[in-house]
Amino acid sequence: MEQNKSCIFCHRGLYGCTDVNQNFLKMPYAKGELLSKLPPENSYTSIKAAFDVGYNVELDVCMTKDNFLIVTHTNHLPVHVKNALETDYVSTKTFREISEMETGIGGKTEAFLTYERFLYLLQQYPDCFANIEIKGTIEPDDALPPQKSPSIVEQLFKNTPETLNNRIIWSSFSTEKISQFKKLNPKAKVAQLFCELKDNEPYIFENRTDRYWQFTYKNIESIHKQVHIEAAHVEISTLCDNDALAYCFHNGIHIRTWALLERNPEKDLIAKQNIQKLIQLKKKYPDLCFDIITDYAPIVEKFITSM
Repeated sequence: MEQNKSCIFCHRGLYGCTDVNQNFLKMPYAKGELLSKLPPENSYTSIKAAFDVGYNVELDVCMTKDNFLIVTHTNHLPVHVKNALETDYVSTKTFREISEMETGIGGKTEAFLTYERFLYLLQQYPDCFANIEIKGTIEPDDALPPQKSPSIVEQLFKNTPETLNNRIIWSSFSTEKISQFKKLNPKAKVAQLFCELKDNEPYIFENRTDRYWQFTYKNIESIHKQVHIEAAHVEISTLCDNDALAYCFHNGIHIRTWALLERNPEKDLIAKQNIQKLIQLKKKYPDLCFDIITDYAPIVEKFITSM
């Protein structure tokens, strides 16, 4: 994988996922002792730091009650905001209320990054790309109204310049969301997220009909027929269906991997083996584009270069 930096997407910024719960901290996660020194995930500081050294970024966008777009991983505010109530959600707060909060529970805190400011930042780095995951305004455990107008898809389309079509990849677990975006902007590059859960495991969005999908030939073919996806985002431990990989190869679908609760490949054997597997697949399918979304960009780059 000779692409080095160009094939790496920093997960929520250069410093990776930093808003973690206590169970996560008890796992062999190298950042645990360093969190107090790191800027928060999905923050201006962390995203700019990734761009400064030439990496791409993966980030998430949610929408406020009054339809402002905010860069944050989840709608549920206690995941990211110290002292937030369990009943606090981005989708139930106005932009003014969100502006008075700071994101970051693992270490340093910072004002929430607005989508508008992120776009301005991206435009300052013409060689970098962004993968934007479209989040639901309704989370699986939320007892909130099922419909919202305008939708987050409509707001993202409205607020994103067409000049960025070639530098942004839009992804979601929701096939409906990426399909909606593709209808609004046929030139947009969209990607389906796949995970390790069983097929048809409910994943609730506003329309209450979406599902998690495993990376199989049957599923990738079915989704590609519904919406012309440019990439498949595959949980790296499930990247083992040769027929699905061959389908991606023949249809020009990029593979972009990610890992649930990723560990440091310098300290964790399974994480190291996953990187090695990815490199072997690249050798097997030299014309298939493989990218990686990672919390450990500099370390992963070193592994890719050395192998």
